[in-house]
Amino acid sequence: MLNVMNFTASNSRKESLYHIRDEFKNNKEKVLELLEEYPADWILELVDESLKDDEEIILKAIEESGEGLEYASERLKNNKDFILKVIDLAPWEFKNVPPTLRRDIDVVLLAYDTYDDNEIWKYLDKDIKEKVLQIESIDEKKFSLKKILNKLYIKLI
Repeated sequence: MLNVMNFTASNSRKESLYHIRDEFKNNKEKVLELLEEYPADWILELVDESLKDDEEIILKAIEESGEGLEYASERLKNNKDFILKVIDLAPWEFKNVPPTLRRDIDVVLLAYDTYDDNEIWKYLDKDIKEKVLQIESIDEKKFSLKKILNKLYIKLI
């Protein structure tokens, strides 16, 4: 019965945000405050698009909830420096990194250094996977992704 009560209370809290969204959807300071109290997805799905283009808002969401990159503007998602900050905070967000930046050696290595290499491998660009497998014919699980990527990077330059 407690789980049903928690679910009902949770739904009630989320619904309350819909009723007050006009008070915060364009207000950066209020959104930053709410991100400390509510799950990021609850807030980010209600804010104005301009705030989804605000680096501070998206990084705060990720810092507080461990998620939020999927709500970021295309400009932010394609900004390498921003993505490096995201990966540093939440390497599991690698799965939400745009394909062009999943090919970037700095992004891949930072994700690998701070997260499980098997998880990174799942979301690694297919072209890089094929190149890696050509370089190392031995099962990729026996070697660290970092070593393979370093070899690939050296061969590419």
